[in-house]
Amino acid sequence: METRGQLILTARVGRGLDLDTIAALVPCTRNYLYRLERGIKGGSARTLARLEDVLGLAPGSLARAPVADLPAP
Repeated sequence: METRGQLILTARVGRGLDLDTIAALVPCTRNYLYRLERGIKGGSARTLARLEDVLGLAPGSLARAPVADLPAP
């Protein structure tokens, strides 16, 4: 299963959009988006919903995706 960050990155790149453009549309900072894509941040419900809308993702798809791949214990 793709992580939340992978879903965001894949959708963004697939639409030919850069971090600055998405940040302006959400709105949020470029750094915040970078952290979401890298799995450093999980994202608020409002931000995730806005990203889904801007990137054309199914509602709830980002909330259901794991934040990051966690190493096995």
